[in-house]
Amino acid sequence: MLALLLDLTSEPTTAVFGSLVLAFLIVATVVWSTPELAPKTRIRRGDLRPRFTVPPHLRRMFTAGVPVIIAGWATNGLFLALGADLVGSELGGSTHTQAGIVIFALAISGVTASSVLQRRSARTISLYATSALAFGTAVSIGALALGSYSAYVASVAIVGSGFGTAFLGVLRTLMPHTASSERAAVMAVIYTVAYLAFGVPTIVAGLLVPVLTLSGTMTILGAIIIALSLVATVLRLRIPHPAAGPAETDDFPEPPTGSHRRSAPDREERP
Repeated sequence: MLALLLDLTSEPTTAVFGSLVLAFLIVATVVWSTPELAPKTRIRRGDLRPRFTVPPHLRRMFTAGVPVIIAGWATNGLFLALGADLVGSELGGSTHTQAGIVIFALAISGVTASSVLQRRSARTISLYATSALAFGTAVSIGALALGSYSAYVASVAIVGSGFGTAFLGVLRTLMPHTASSERAAVMAVIYTVAYLAFGVPTIVAGLLVPVLTLSGTMTILGAIIIALSLVATVLRLRIPHPAAGPAETDDFPEPPTGSHRRSAPDREERP
């Protein structure tokens, strides 16, 4: 919508930031007017100290998921940072709407794929994600080489579906085997890896563009993303597949019973 608005207005700054201010005011009003459902608990200073740890029984699963976390979030960062400029300089796009369609395709395909596959097993979701990231990125490189805008949008839709399901697959793999007392620390590690993967490649891309051009930079970094996706596929395939059953969610052993014993007081202290 903002991209279309930019094409229709002669005051882009007012249009963009005015729309964002209005949207944020509406969201703030909704948040402050929503009643609190959870009971208040006393917070101690130690509760606010961040913890970053992956329990030993989760480390094999986490290691298998790291390449796809990096590939997915790096892809998202690169398309958000360079996608609009690519449309204008490499694909003949002349409007903000054409660039906006690329970002919209990335986002909506991720949401759609996650919704469609949410009832599938963690293994199926993860393997779809790695395949979509690898294939979609390869198609996007080909679309850039051909200068085809329509093929590029289609490739971004495939990539977006991989990004959305990649994160879902990692969470569906780890969380069922993570005790309640461990989840915050594990999520902190996951998001640390994710946001580093989101930001660092974007900075590297900014340094490479003056040397390699936009298309060259996307090609080089795209090849790295494809390699990471393939590595993630191999790692996920090496995880033992459950024997059978409709509820194919227990791809891994349960955490040690001690972890569950530690989580019971936590549930009592924090209802």
